[in-house]
Amino acid sequence: MTEPRTNTFFKGLSVQTIVTIVMGMMEMVLFALFSRLLSKSDFGYFAAMMGVIAICRSVADAGLGSAIIQKKDATDRFVSTAFTLSISIGVAFSVLVFFLAPVLARLVADDYLSMPLRIMSASFVLNSFISVGYAQLYRQLKFKRVGLIRCISYLMAGIVGIVLALKGFGLYSIVAYTLLESLFAVIILYSTSVRIPKIEFSRSDSKGIIHFGGWLTLSVILNNITHQMDKVVTSKLISVEALGSYNRPAGFVSNLTSRITGIFDNVLFPMLSDLQDQKERVIGIFYKSVSLLNSISAVLSVVFFFNAELIITVFFGQKWMDLVPIMRIVSISVLFNVDGQLVDCFFRSLNYVKTGFFIRLIAAIVTLAAIVIGAQFGIKGLAVGLVVSNVAIILIKIITLTVKVHANLRQVCVAWLKAWKPVLPLLLVGIVSLFVENSLVKYISVAVVFSVIIFVEFALVPKMVSDAYTQIVYPQVLSIKNKILKKRDE
Repeated sequence: MTEPRTNTFFKGLSVQTIVTIVMGMMEMVLFALFSRLLSKSDFGYFAAMMGVIAICRSVADAGLGSAIIQKKDATDRFVSTAFTLSISIGVAFSVLVFFLAPVLARLVADDYLSMPLRIMSASFVLNSFISVGYAQLYRQLKFKRVGLIRCISYLMAGIVGIVLALKGFGLYSIVAYTLLESLFAVIILYSTSVRIPKIEFSRSDSKGIIHFGGWLTLSVILNNITHQMDKVVTSKLISVEALGSYNRPAGFVSNLTSRITGIFDNVLFPMLSDLQDQKERVIGIFYKSVSLLNSISAVLSVVFFFNAELIITVFFGQKWMDLVPIMRIVSISVLFNVDGQLVDCFFRSLNYVKTGFFIRLIAAIVTLAAIVIGAQFGIKGLAVGLVVSNVAIILIKIITLTVKVHANLRQVCVAWLKAWKPVLPLLLVGIVSLFVENSLVKYISVAVVFSVIIFVEFALVPKMVSDAYTQIVYPQVLSIKNKILKKRDE
């Protein structure tokens, strides 16, 4: 039984990696185009709006999709009940946000946001369909199908958004792109991959869904409040333009890192849910996950820090160059963000949702204090405050999970520190580059040297990365390499 399940894990991991690379490339192209076509104020309004939408969406979702994945013996009736609840809540929130849009707009920014919020209110219904549909595919471990749907819908919506931006629609071009991505996903998902569940309600099934989904929803609400707090508060504490200035580099870093950790989350969640009663295997997966994910996040953190100028030049444009210090500050949190998402995945998979809720309650309080204090010193102070609070919260999460699964905290710390090995040569090059005069030639040279070092470590000397990478991922890298060489020889 172990081997087929292991093979499924690696297959899912490979598919998720490919999807992440493809979507990451598309996202960077769209990011660069939108950054050049829109203003900082446009992005500030969009960030404030999406902060509100994300918080409300976490309530509307109610953890129903995750309940379907986590449930070992989910029947058709169980899925139909989850779908019925999801659609009902989605419609309710669409109506609520539509009519409350003027109040919400003034709360986070000003009246200009009223119409964009009303347009985006339709996303709650669309998200209800997506959540249940994707949950069914993830439960069946059909990662490739999910990846194709996401890529196609993202590309189609992105093209429409860029055309609208070129025609001068400003904020509305990003709103259209965001909403259309969900609409296209729903159309493709239910026309090609899954059937729309029946509208059916079972009281017995609803109790199980609410028990799991209820605590998960409270946790997700708090988590979204914590992560969106800077978006819904900064425009009032500083300004809308300041929010756009901060959120653009911070969003670029967090989006790329969350896509990478999402590879493991989407594969690990259904896998761990299936293994939740096998504690020894869960602990082993935890150690290896910490080692593997941190080796990748450490490299990303150093890359963002020492290549901030080149990244902003290429993906943002010259008008954003004053935000290099912000990108460097937020890049530090990349070292730890992966651990936070990893722990959240384990909490959901092992049904520790109540524990997750109380940790996120503490996180919300700490983050709010960090934002209020940091904002007194401008966007740099805001960035520093959020990084410090984020690191503190993640350390609490790791310690809590370690205790819950009866893992060895010392072993976790050793795996964590060893995972930072691949950044040592990168740090040396990066520190030396700080003493060289800034120029485009310098930026490109540093990026090239970084690329060579990373390629050598991950493709040729896997021991420099981590033991987990050597044992788990590198054999897959060799397999791909051998296939390429074989085709070349043919």
